[in-house]
Amino acid sequence: MDVGRGRAQPIRLMHHRAEELSSMEIQDPDQEQSLNLVELRLTTAEAAELRDALTALLEAPFPGRHEHVSSEDYQVEISVWIDDEASTIKHSGEPRCGG
Repeated sequence: MDVGRGRAQPIRLMHHRAEELSSMEIQDPDQEQSLNLVELRLTTAEAAELRDALTALLEAPFPGRHEHVSSEDYQVEISVWIDDEASTIKHSGEPRCGG
């Protein structure tokens, strides 16, 4: 996560379609590479927000749906989505909503 340039750079989490891979991928868009490990240190409020974001994605999927969980100061952000037949969208690089 690069916050040195004054804006948060989200690490992308995605799950590949079964025909591609059957495992999660963690992407670092700044380095244009996948990571094998990421550790999340969250406040209780951020953990609840992440839980709610994942619940929303699971309970009401639609093409292009994604959720954001931001730190209180908006300098760190997690973008999450489900990449499967129910959502049929594949993110890469820049966020689709601009942030």
